[in-house]
Amino acid sequence: MTDLNNVTVGGRITSDLQDRQVAYLQNGTCVLNFSIANNKSVQKNGQWENECSFFDCIIFGKAAENLKGKIRKGLKIVIVGRLEQQSWTDTNGDRKSKIKIIVEHYDAEKTNDLMNYDEGGQWQ
Repeated sequence: MTDLNNVTVGGRITSDLQDRQVAYLQNGTCVLNFSIANNKSVQKNGQWENECSFFDCIIFGKAAENLKGKIRKGLKIVIVGRLEQQSWTDTNGDRKSKIKIIVEHYDAEKTNDLMNYDEGGQWQ
């Protein structure tokens, strides 16, 4: 049995596209790495404040090729994918890991409709 592993996140691209974010596998498949910032409004001491989380994302194939031409800092995007833990040993022999979102679908064009919340996190 496969466990459920789905995630949907809306946010903004954190940086303009850089060469190091794009790679090609030996079979020619495009691989694109990027990060998104996801803001959340929380009430503290009667005042609304923004809290931000950052998520590393990776997308493959034709979708990566298409997104590559659109990425720019601040672009609103909604992604749908799955979480994957990546592990490695650093040069000091310490075990490291990070969780990335493997993007399966994205929408960078209709996100204003999908991300239209007020400060209290309610749909407008």
